[in-house]
Amino acid sequence: MNPRYLIILFILSGLFAITADAVRTTGELTSYARRNLYAVDESSSNRGSILVYDIDAEHRLIKTIQTVPSVGDVRGVAVSAVTGKLYVAYQEVSGIGMVYCLNVYNDTILWNRPVSPGVDRLAINPDGQLLYVPTWEGGSANYINVLDANTGDVVRSIYFSNRSHDTQYPLSGPIFQETKANDGSGNYLYLINPSSYAVSRVGPYLGILGPYAVGVITHPWSRSGEDGAAGGAVTEG
Repeated sequence: MNPRYLIILFILSGLFAITADAVRTTGELTSYARRNLYAVDESSSNRGSILVYDIDAEHRLIKTIQTVPSVGDVRGVAVSAVTGKLYVAYQEVSGIGMVYCLNVYNDTILWNRPVSPGVDRLAINPDGQLLYVPTWEGGSANYINVLDANTGDVVRSIYFSNRSHDTQYPLSGPIFQETKANDGSGNYLYLINPSSYAVSRVGPYLGILGPYAVGVITHPWSRSGEDGAAGGAVTEG
């Protein structure tokens, strides 16, 4: 019988959790049978490192994983319970958009690569083979990049709007994409077919969209807030 484990990631004000079956070595099972919280550090002294907490021991700090140097701003995080790989999108202190890949079973960095023209809150497909990386809410590129999750190579681009920001990929699909575009296209939530890469959209909403969530009932929503309009859609996931 395969063990079940829970990987939970926290970044900035967001929480991402994923549960899956996994077969690992005896040593890895000893270390990862517990439920762990992975927190990407944004403090100036240790930015980009990962703090690992034991959820069932009152969130006791287990260890700190040193990752990569020169992290200026952490932009997003994704993980695959299928492959055991964690991905962090960040801007270097020089402003270059980067993504690094961490093996959560032995804490090693597998790759750390620039992604042009920028990065933001990325997502990963259910089998852990592709990353969907926005090109940054402060940029002007009118597409997002699709990366090979094993190498970091860009395999294609998906065009629809500029200033792409939040990406989500629920298990049942499709890919959801929000942008900060101020030309009117940011008033829509975009849906990307993961097979054909055809793009559709929901909206328009009252203004540029903010954070959103994916749930189990199809129902678009929007609201006004101090930062403008926040909106989203929930669907079968």
